[in-house]
Amino acid sequence: MMRHAGWRLAGYVLSYVSLVCIALFVVGIAVYGTFLRSMEREIAGTSVSMLEQVRDVTDARMMDMNRIAQLIGADPDLVSDVPASEGYRMGEKVRSLAKFKAAGSFVGEIALYVRGRSWDRVYAASGMYELDSFFGEAYRYADWDAASFLAQFAQLRQPFLRPLEPVTLNGVETRNRATYLYPLPLNASRPYGVILFQIDEREWSGMIRSVLKDRAGFAYIADDRGRLVAYASERVLEGEAEADSRLSRLPGDLPRDGVRTVTLDGEKLFVTRIVSGYNGWSFVSIVPAERALGPVIRSRNVFAISVLGVLFVSAVLSFVLGERRYRAERKLQTVIKSQSRIVTEKALLDMIRGRTKEPDNTPPAFAPAPPLPDFPHDRFVVAQLLIDRYGRVSVGGMRSGEAVMTLSLKNVLEELSGDIGQGYTLDGLEPEGVVLLLNLKEGCGVEQVKELTDKANDFLERHFRCTCTAGIGSIYVGADLVCKSYLEANHAARSRYLLGGGQTFVYAGSRENGSGRYRYPFDLHPLLSAAIRKGDKDEASARIREIVANLSGQPLDVDMGERLSFDLVHTIMKTVAESGVELPEEAEAALTELYANRFETIAELEEAVIAFCLDVCDRIASRKESKNAGLLKQALAFIDEHYTDSGLSSEGIADSLGVSRSYLSRYFKDQTGSPLMQYVDGLRMAKAKELLIGTDLKIKDIVEQVGLTDPNNFFRKFKKREGVTPLEYRAFGGGGGGGEGAASGDGTGSTPS
Repeated sequence: MMRHAGWRLAGYVLSYVSLVCIALFVVGIAVYGTFLRSMEREIAGTSVSMLEQVRDVTDARMMDMNRIAQLIGADPDLVSDVPASEGYRMGEKVRSLAKFKAAGSFVGEIALYVRGRSWDRVYAASGMYELDSFFGEAYRYADWDAASFLAQFAQLRQPFLRPLEPVTLNGVETRNRATYLYPLPLNASRPYGVILFQIDEREWSGMIRSVLKDRAGFAYIADDRGRLVAYASERVLEGEAEADSRLSRLPGDLPRDGVRTVTLDGEKLFVTRIVSGYNGWSFVSIVPAERALGPVIRSRNVFAISVLGVLFVSAVLSFVLGERRYRAERKLQTVIKSQSRIVTEKALLDMIRGRTKEPDNTPPAFAPAPPLPDFPHDRFVVAQLLIDRYGRVSVGGMRSGEAVMTLSLKNVLEELSGDIGQGYTLDGLEPEGVVLLLNLKEGCGVEQVKELTDKANDFLERHFRCTCTAGIGSIYVGADLVCKSYLEANHAARSRYLLGGGQTFVYAGSRENGSGRYRYPFDLHPLLSAAIRKGDKDEASARIREIVANLSGQPLDVDMGERLSFDLVHTIMKTVAESGVELPEEAEAALTELYANRFETIAELEEAVIAFCLDVCDRIASRKESKNAGLLKQALAFIDEHYTDSGLSSEGIADSLGVSRSYLSRYFKDQTGSPLMQYVDGLRMAKAKELLIGTDLKIKDIVEQVGLTDPNNFFRKFKKREGVTPLEYRAFGGGGGGGEGAASGDGTGSTPS
């Protein structure tokens, strides 16, 4: 009986184990197939994603070159014809192009050619060249010379890219470079100029090589005509001809944005292709199928071994394995749930960027588009919230808890959105920002959205001791216009540059505020330059504050405000360069920051500019104090004694003091702020005014006594300086004159040679 019971127990156990094994085997087969398909889709999606990143970077660089070309074309000082005698203006062109080249670090060279009297001259960031010298010595192309360039320029109407070709730099080094030609202006029947951008092959290949991820294969960029722009290879070192041949032999029916397996030269290849919507360029990666699907094959083998192992162990530990399997499935469900928000955010981010698929487009087989949430309403608006950095209260000298602050702000925004619709928050495309996409209920408008952002700002101020600036776009019907609302919201949020942070700006209102007439105080810039040259910190600070106050008080659009601010920085840089002050590395870095940094508010810019100018003024003042003060006293004494000599000149003064004319001129202006002979003219005019009032001498005699020779010239100078003629000045007893003394250094007379 006991033995029969034992057999029955064994039968029950064997039956249970058999059921478990069969169920496990069936489930294993199903999971196996699903797992492999998922991995294939993941690998394909990764390839597409990496090419999309390369495409986005390439599009951004092409847009940067177009933007730089537009800025150059809009600068009359750059595109105007300059006679060969005006060397300073030529140098200014070269320096301006060098600045544009520094702004586009990926550009190997920027050159400008303008049709005119100096038709054979090319200005570049590296210098000025004759046209033949530019193409024959500085940059010698393999099959492109000056004559070919002029022929191509005559037919150029739209931007044109010359693909990679050998270019010999200064007859020393040969590199593969692509050349981008931008006509000035666009679409003109006969452009007056053209801008050339040279991009080194290494800029392209280094970027697309990352697509291969150290796998044997190839990656290409081809333009809209199918010509090779750049290529990279990880398997063998191949030339441009081989790469171009392989690209031309690819099937013509590759998906526009997706993955396909093809056979080329008897080899099975995994081909991924992405096409840019900006310029029609194709981005292609080709990887051997066994290498691309290597993780899938390895995972399949591991999975098969694991299933056999599980089947064997399940005969002994079926209950334990069942429990472990249950825990594994529960963990998997948790992970899937946590990833759902990421998938939704990706779809919403694509919608905000305007990258939603057209209804008639077929999505790629291996990279389906993330699903959008179900929107209950048909009205949409976007708000951009930027956390204010300038003026933020720091704890312990550090900005702590920023991640917690951003997460809290997103939660508060989504919670408050429930009263007016459905809200979705995303990490902002701007640094330290949050994007709020609102699906608005009927009857709710911009005012309700503004109340929501004001409440969120109050929350940040109470709990994190900081503020945020909000920009609200227009309300649109239909999800396809969300991207436009986002651009408007972002533009409105940037209004804090002129109006300060901690506020909410509505796009419509910001456009109205920026549409009025304004007056910019350009006359303050020379005064600021003079204060810096004199090393007067108080005067320089006052002028900067006056300029910024004028900017802040004008009905300016934010873009115009930023451009005018750049004018202020440019004036300071130009003054520093002309003054000859040698700046240490930290001061040079601070000057670079003024150019490169995009300041949050104009007050932040004012603070940085004043700090830099104070440092420069200290250095100028220190330099002046260290100069030979005795030389200035000797010069002033000599001038006071000999200014009545009509033959007095800067050369004569310098010879008498034993120094060179150029040194004395620079030294005198550095110490007094006035040019040497301008000071002499001022002294003569001051003495002439004394003689006009104190004597009855004739004008001719007065002119001779003060060291002048031409009465007519004296009359002209006196009228320009004092506002009245010498006879009127004498008749009014000096009351009609508006001039200043000689010591002011404001004389307007011409400098004798």
